[in-house]
Amino acid sequence: MHLLNFAWPGNVRQLMNVVRRAASIAGDSRTVTQRTVWKSLEVEKQLAAWRSRGGGSVDWGSKEPKFLTYAEAMSRHLDKALAMTKGNVTKAAELLGLPRSTLQSKLRKRSNSA
Repeated sequence: MHLLNFAWPGNVRQLMNVVRRAASIAGDSRTVTQRTVWKSLEVEKQLAAWRSRGGGSVDWGSKEPKFLTYAEAMSRHLDKALAMTKGNVTKAAELLGLPRSTLQSKLRKRSNSA
């Protein structure tokens, strides 16, 4: 019923995002319940409100999540891969599905821009 009452300005793409997010929230149980749909819709409402304000970073004290830029998300992803491999660039590159030289290049660019 929650899905029927929600305004879908993004049409099918927005609905698909909500369904995918609900499945992700369900996790290993693989059962999408009314509660997981509700949680997914709450996130969608927060994102819609954020978009209506023009987007951008949100204060950490806010209940809304900070939306990362592509560069921030990529940097965090690289850091996580390096942490998981205890700094081993070759293993991190394998984990990320990148050639080692590409990962090294990304790391150099990141350190030069910092």
